[in-house]
Amino acid sequence: MMATLTFICAAAASAADGVVTASSFGFDPEDSTEFLQKALDSGARRIVIDRRPAPWITRPLFVRSNCEVVFERGVEVVAKKGEFRGKNDSLFTLKRSENVKLSGYGATLRMHRADYAAAPYTKAEWRMSLNLLSCSNVVVEGFTLLESGGDGVYLGVTGEDHAPCRNVVLRDLVCDRQYRQGISVISARNLLIERCMLRGTGGTPPAAGIDFEPNRASEELSEIVMRDCIITNNHGAGIQFYLGQLSATSKPISVKIVNCLTTDNSRGFWLGHGRAHSHVRGGIACENCIIATRNAPAVHIPSQSDDAVSVTFEKCRLVDFQAKDSLLKGAPARRKFDPAVARPFDACPGKLVRMHPFRFRNGVTYRFYMATPGEARFSGKFTPVGKPEFIAAPIVVKDSSGATCASITLNGTAETPFSFNAKAPGFYTMTADVGSHAFGLSATSVPIAVVQPEAFRSIYSTQGTLYIHADSNAPFVVAASGAGSERVHVRLEDPSGKTRWDRDDVGEWTVHHAAPHPADGLWRISFSRPTNFFFEDFNIFQQGASPDLFLTPDKYW
Repeated sequence: MMATLTFICAAAASAADGVVTASSFGFDPEDSTEFLQKALDSGARRIVIDRRPAPWITRPLFVRSNCEVVFERGVEVVAKKGEFRGKNDSLFTLKRSENVKLSGYGATLRMHRADYAAAPYTKAEWRMSLNLLSCSNVVVEGFTLLESGGDGVYLGVTGEDHAPCRNVVLRDLVCDRQYRQGISVISARNLLIERCMLRGTGGTPPAAGIDFEPNRASEELSEIVMRDCIITNNHGAGIQFYLGQLSATSKPISVKIVNCLTTDNSRGFWLGHGRAHSHVRGGIACENCIIATRNAPAVHIPSQSDDAVSVTFEKCRLVDFQAKDSLLKGAPARRKFDPAVARPFDACPGKLVRMHPFRFRNGVTYRFYMATPGEARFSGKFTPVGKPEFIAAPIVVKDSSGATCASITLNGTAETPFSFNAKAPGFYTMTADVGSHAFGLSATSVPIAVVQPEAFRSIYSTQGTLYIHADSNAPFVVAASGAGSERVHVRLEDPSGKTRWDRDDVGEWTVHHAAPHPADGLWRISFSRPTNFFFEDFNIFQQGASPDLFLTPDKYW
């Protein structure tokens, strides 16, 4: 009894002093909801979520007005498994809260996106990491937000007046692998979003990095600035505006996007008005941004009318894959893999040969050849890229019919030898789906190549040489690009060793049309650090030669 009294008095004294720590109310590694909510409701001006030996496991939490909540570095607040059954259950909700600061540099807020998409959960897209409803004077900074069942951050409305979120700052956030959006802005006035990373969104449409999408004509997007942000690898658009619910009677839009990079999203910048016949006025200004895409225009604004909101791009670089396609006009047709014409070559059958450990991003498929039934030996390594949690994915082996033959799991990120026993000769594929992370093989005992996808092959921070097999007197083209502000040095040599193409600081897509060579053989394409720019991500594409990219001159076809 005395211990209980001491516990309560200590917490009350701290609250009276204006500061409490969450653990002063208790800690339960299986469910700390009660203690976290008591800290948030304590009345203290400053609430410290302190680091414990295990994550803070919780059900939905609510933050009141007039407080600063500081999450210590290394703190993890994790949604309790099996909870969050309500369609709108969010990790943290601020409902009409005022004068709040949430600071979490080095802290992580984690939910369980995959769980919410399957039974027994009811399908929904509103289980947010941070749910801000008609709030004012709020700062959120420093967090990594992982795998919500909706958006990383949602700025919406509540109440009959549908008041917008006002005077909000979102700073230094990483919104990673969200289910619907990295950030959704439904209604906001005087909003600053700066130095945020929005990546890996996917699960339900729109799956954008950031989506500006009011739900009613009375809602608004005014005095909004987004600057110094990176938006990448989202299944939808990098930056999306859907204005179909606004009208000419709505408050004019005022949005400025400055110094932002959007790359490797399905679309770069997209704006739609839906079927609205009366369009909202105002302006969206993009300044000094890079907008790059793979298989779609960098900017897409369908059905834009003269009376609609204006959209301007000043000092922006717009780069899309279609630009590369235009450079390929007149190039020989792309060849498809045909096992009937492939002539495998193995200089040292059965011997394990070392290769340049090219680290391929966004999933990679290899093709390899078994001359006889038996064992194929390899060595490979996963490389985590950036802050998303790395989970080793199985390596899936399939035969020529597409049937799965094996699923191989490599634990950790160290180079690991592994093998596969083939029951029949022929060609097989081996796929490692690692999302935005990277995987690379460093050794093989059988002829092997990396399969080139329809778009291009993305490579992460690797210096080395790949090989292209071209028939005698057959022309082909090879293209390379950097990614965003990153560049690469590219050199192409013909089978005789003569340099045919040498380009430094390659950023935007650059295409070389290789003249026919009299000898059938391997061309070498080498990648190295650029002279004047940062070296990390770059891309490779070739058309007209053998469709696969080979990893060693000792084992190919």
